[in-house]
Amino acid sequence: MKYIKLIFIFLFPVFIQSCTASSYITDWRDPSFSGKIRKVMVVALIKDFEYRLAYETQITDILKEAGVEAESSMNLFGLETKITKDELISILKKGGFDAMLAVKYTGSKSYTTFVPYCSFYNWYSSGFDYMYSSGYIEKHTQVNTEAILFTKKSENAVWFASLKTINAYSRENLAKSLASEIGKSLIDNAIIKYSK
Repeated sequence: MKYIKLIFIFLFPVFIQSCTASSYITDWRDPSFSGKIRKVMVVALIKDFEYRLAYETQITDILKEAGVEAESSMNLFGLETKITKDELISILKKGGFDAMLAVKYTGSKSYTTFVPYCSFYNWYSSGFDYMYSSGYIEKHTQVNTEAILFTKKSENAVWFASLKTINAYSRENLAKSLASEIGKSLIDNAIIKYSK
């Protein structure tokens, strides 16, 4: 029984990791940007209410953890998805926001990969003698998202990211993976400074 508990303790993190979505990011930063961002409005440009809420909540939480004041657009203008440029500028000014972080879904795709069975002995011995061993097929789903940050000083972007998330098993899992990569990229690119 003791050994079973030990095996469980060591394998549980592996199981949890296998259930976590992986996000891959390609990002860009305006090399001339040198300002300090203290307050950000987070907008998810997604029609589905549940996904919009998950994205905005997770990203807002990540920014707050980094010491940046952040607020979801849903708290500011509710479920409204179409507002004019002047209305948006007015909301940003009244709220004292330095920047707006917009995130949008750009598509998804499914694909399969073949995973060959391979033990060390089979791999080693195959160098001497070709042998065939069966494998298995894995099905994957990739969700594509873009994120862009504008500051109040300019209508041009100061940061942009294209994200690919593989095998998210829920809205929250997808949003959490994206938020984590977005927060890390903003800190790594010195757009926001971790202050906690």
